[in-house]
Amino acid sequence: MLYLLRQLFDPASDAIAVAACGSAAPPRAEGGRQRVVNHRLGFSLVVPSNWELAVEQRYDGPLRLFGFTLIPRILRPGTPRSYRGDEEAGWNCLTLRGGTAAGLDISVCRRRPLPTPANVMNDKWARVLNLRACHMEENVSINDLAGFAVVRNLPGGSELTGFGAIAEPVVMRQWWLQGDGLSVEIRGVAPRQCSALQDAMDEVVASIVATPG
Repeated sequence: MLYLLRQLFDPASDAIAVAACGSAAPPRAEGGRQRVVNHRLGFSLVVPSNWELAVEQRYDGPLRLFGFTLIPRILRPGTPRSYRGDEEAGWNCLTLRGGTAAGLDISVCRRRPLPTPANVMNDKWARVLNLRACHMEENVSINDLAGFAVVRNLPGGSELTGFGAIAEPVVMRQWWLQGDGLSVEIRGVAPRQCSALQDAMDEVVASIVATPG
C-alpha cells in the first residue's frame, strides 16, 4: 500500500518532508503503539499512541418517515468519547488525529453493499466539490479484508468534514473494504509533502484485522 502514495507524492528531500509536517505529531517509535479492539463488531487495529483517539456510535442507515424510505443512506454523528478498552458501550466509528492536517476516520458495520469503483469515480458530488479521484487502486487486500481505494489530491484551503479548513495541500485516501462479515469505510488525510504521516496512515490501515466478537 505504501508504494502508491510514494509514487504520487514523493517529497523532494527529507528536509522538505520534515518541514511540511509542521505541528503534526509524527508516530512514536517502538513501544508507541496502542491496540484498539471493538469486541461487539469483532475487529482490531493498532494506532500511534500519541495521536488523539476518539470513538462514537453513529447512525448510518436510511431516513424513513411513516414507513417510507426518503433517503437510502444518511450519516448522523454520535457523541465522541475517549476509547477505553474495557467499555461495554458500543461504537462503530473511530477518529484518529495526528495534527490539523493528518488523521483517519474509520467506520465499521455488519456487512452491507458498498459502492463500486465506478460509482466512486463517477460520483457527481465529488465533481461538484472538486474532490475528483486522481488514482484508483483496485483489488486491495488487507489481512482478511478486500476492496478498493482511491487517492484524491486536495489543494490548500480545502474544507473537510472533521478537519475544517486545511491550510496546506493534502493527499486524501479512501478505502472501501469487506470481509469476515464486516464492511469498512476509511478516510485518511496527510500533508502531501510529509512522508512520515503518509506512512503512519497506511500502517494503521494495514493493521486492521477481524477478531472474535
